[in-house]
Amino acid sequence: MEDLGFSEQDRDALEREFQDIINELANEPALERFRQEYTKLHQAFRNAYDQERRLLRKLRDINSDILNNAGKVTNALKFSQEDSERIKLLKTELDNTYKVIEQAQMREDKLKQKIENFQAEIKHLSDLVEQGNALQSQTNKITELQTQKEDLMKERDSLQAELIKNRSETGNLIEKLKLLENEKLILDQSSQQLKKNLQEMQEKVDKDEQRRNNINEELEQLRQNYIKTKKEYEKQKEDLSKVQVELKKQTETLQKKDIDKEIEENELKNLRDQVTDVKKIYKEIMAKKEENEDIRESNEAEIIKLKNEKNNARTHLNQIEKKNNNLNKKLLDLQKQRDKIIKDKEVAINSIQQLDRHVTDTKKFNEQDQQLLEELRKAHINFANHKAKSEEYNSKLNEKINLIDKEIESYEKEILQLQEEVDEREKQFVINTKKKEKFGKDAALINAKFLHSQEEIKLKDNLISEFQKKNIETDNKLKQQQHLYEEVRSDRNLYSKNLLETQDEIAVIKRRHKIVQHQIAQLKEEIDAKEVALAKEHFEHKKKDKTIEECCRILEKNRKEIEEKEETIKNYVGEISKLHFVLKDSEIKRQKLKEEYETVVSERDILGTQLIRRNDESALLYEKIKVQQETLAYGEQQYRERLSDIELLKFKISDLQRERLAKLPFQRKRQTIYKKDLVEEKLRVKALSEELENPLNPQRCKKLGGSDPDVYEMKQKIKTLQRRLIYKTEQVVEKEVLIQQKEKQILELRDIMRKQPGLEEATQISKLQEQMKAKTRQMKSLAAELNMYQAQINEYKYDIERLNKELQETNRKYLEQRRREQIQQEQQQLMEQNQQNQQHRMVIYYNMLYYLRRERLFKLVFD
Repeated sequence: MEDLGFSEQDRDALEREFQDIINELANEPALERFRQEYTKLHQAFRNAYDQERRLLRKLRDINSDILNNAGKVTNALKFSQEDSERIKLLKTELDNTYKVIEQAQMREDKLKQKIENFQAEIKHLSDLVEQGNALQSQTNKITELQTQKEDLMKERDSLQAELIKNRSETGNLIEKLKLLENEKLILDQSSQQLKKNLQEMQEKVDKDEQRRNNINEELEQLRQNYIKTKKEYEKQKEDLSKVQVELKKQTETLQKKDIDKEIEENELKNLRDQVTDVKKIYKEIMAKKEENEDIRESNEAEIIKLKNEKNNARTHLNQIEKKNNNLNKKLLDLQKQRDKIIKDKEVAINSIQQLDRHVTDTKKFNEQDQQLLEELRKAHINFANHKAKSEEYNSKLNEKINLIDKEIESYEKEILQLQEEVDEREKQFVINTKKKEKFGKDAALINAKFLHSQEEIKLKDNLISEFQKKNIETDNKLKQQQHLYEEVRSDRNLYSKNLLETQDEIAVIKRRHKIVQHQIAQLKEEIDAKEVALAKEHFEHKKKDKTIEECCRILEKNRKEIEEKEETIKNYVGEISKLHFVLKDSEIKRQKLKEEYETVVSERDILGTQLIRRNDESALLYEKIKVQQETLAYGEQQYRERLSDIELLKFKISDLQRERLAKLPFQRKRQTIYKKDLVEEKLRVKALSEELENPLNPQRCKKLGGSDPDVYEMKQKIKTLQRRLIYKTEQVVEKEVLIQQKEKQILELRDIMRKQPGLEEATQISKLQEQMKAKTRQMKSLAAELNMYQAQINEYKYDIERLNKELQETNRKYLEQRRREQIQQEQQQLMEQNQQNQQHRMVIYYNMLYYLRRERLFKLVFD
């Protein structure tokens, strides 16, 4: 985090450099404007540095908050994962319990079918018993079958108890599931809130990072501006040093010119040569003027290029405006689509409300069904009371009827005991699941026994047929054995008396049986009416199920439409992101244009200052040029006067050179002769001086008076000529030095004349200044247009952000609504499952009641 910002050491170094530069600039009033701008830049840099420090502190705080929130989110996600795992385990347990319940229901159905088969067989056997009272062995078998039936009923009751227990456990599991789902929803809401907080924090962090990036960009721009200003300051220093050097050179040249003027007055020949050189320089100046005109033309071409670039910028701005218009159109389309989505959403909400109404109606119908069930239970209680009365009434009949009543009471006691056992066995579901397998095996054994009993019944049917044949044989024997009739007659009388008594009793029983049958018919009619009502309610329930399915289909269609619209929204979001990218590109281009504009403005200001300085310098140079032109005019007059003298002197010089050239070989020969003579004379002088010093014959040598004037004069002439040659050579060397100095001065003057503009250039400068003023106006207008477009772009950005926020809110609301709908659907499914389970229980209960009634009626009939 600390490496992100600008370090304090760098800031202190910049402060020192700033103080040093301001101290340097304080003594120079010409650079006061530069100093002011530089102080402004440094103040902006200080503000940016302070703001950067504040933002870094905020970033540290935000990072700490993000870390804390991330820890909370991770904990919440862990809890949600644990809850989801628990829910999955409970769901698997539920599925297993449902499977067990279904298996138990299948077993119940099989047992019911077996019981029905047993009841049909019992009817058949009862018919056979009524036909043949003599078959007591069959009655014993019927009793055995009844005991088997009772055992099967007990097993069925135990299975029903297990079913009830399983259902209660499933209810508990469903309640646990609901609680866990509620906890999961609470955790999801908390996680969503944490995610929202995270998103908000991330948005804040992104905004702070954007601000930090902007500040870093501004700092980099300020650094670049600072470096540029420093470079410009150094360049200006160098320019000042160059100007000072040029001033020194100009002062030196002026001094030299003064000296040269004095020399020129003395040496007209050199001046004429210089005048020729000046003419050459004038021609070069004219050439430079032509070059300046070419430069001016190139500047005009650059101005045209700038105009073209301006036009291109305008076209680019027009394109941006078109893009903005297209964006506005797309935004309008998005708004329309959003309105359509909102309408569809309202339609879906209305459909959901209708479904809620249907649900409330179904709840009302369920309540009515429950009321009907309660009425049926009350009727059942009344029927039980009536049955008890009939049993009390029948208890006065025969012992068999008493035995049947005792058995019924025992059955009722067993049912109560079984209900108590059901309450107890609900706590032992795990043990009963193991017992189910045993009961299944027992049921298989019972089925085997049932098949065996069916085979025995078939055998007994065969025995009955054999007994009938035997009866026929006995009838034949009775005809033969009439003598035994008298013995049997007494027995018959007794039996007839018993028969009469029994017939009377049977008539009384039949009357009672008719009364009971009449009551049973009434109860059957009531049951049929209630079954019709149940069938109607079942039909209505199916209709409601169909309406619910249609509503579910409508909801699925709405979901599909919503998903399609979500996809369209995603596409539009992608297009918006693309448009954001285009806007960013346009902003980058605009920033580049702005930077180019700022650079052009800075260059314009620099050029303005340079033009002002050059104008001042050109005014001074014009004055100097006027003075020099006057001097040149005076010099031209003297030059013209001297030209004639020079021509005459040139002719003389040429004549002298010719004469000299003609005399040169002769003189060279003479010179060689003279040199030889000199050598010889020197040798003679040496010899004579030696002889004088040590004479060989001093008497012979006599001093003579006299001289050789010719040789002496010639020697003197030679000396004078040598002196003149030396002097002339010295003069030639001096003149060559002067010529070199003049050439250097001419070169310097040429450079100065190249740098100094003329009258035409001054006019061009004034024109360029006017053009620059026009350009500045145009640039100001363009800057105003840019500011206007920037404001428009900011407005569009604000609209786009607002639309994005609205889209996010709509997405959030839509997701919340979908979750609510899912929760409602799950609740509805649970309610439907509960209703189905209740209906199934009621059907089982009514079937049990029906079978019990049938058994009792059969018993009554058999008795």
